[in-house]
Amino acid sequence: MEILKQRLEEMKWVPIHIENISGAHAGDISRFEIINQNDEKEKYIYKEFAEGRNNEIEVYKKLENYLQPFTKLVKWWESNPQAILMVDLGSPLKDDFMELPLHSKKKS
Repeated sequence: MEILKQRLEEMKWVPIHIENISGAHAGDISRFEIINQNDEKEKYIYKEFAEGRNNEIEVYKKLENYLQPFTKLVKWWESNPQAILMVDLGSPLKDDFMELPLHSKKKS
């Protein structure tokens, strides 16, 4: 969590609170909230990849121009430990996707 705080400090962001998200995922995931320049709360997810499980950044780099209109990715760090920062959508997309009928999954 210290690295997350350091990275947020570099961005001049001060989190209101930081919460670790536990579960079956490769790495450490945290949810945090900030107050933006308009005095509104914004929520973000920070994912720090486990050792050897950082291929997502390479995928984002290769597909960045195509994904930009669809993704809520804010920033990524290639320095160790590699991590991504994205807008918190409120619930895991994987959960919503799993509930879709087969034809909707194919369309997605």
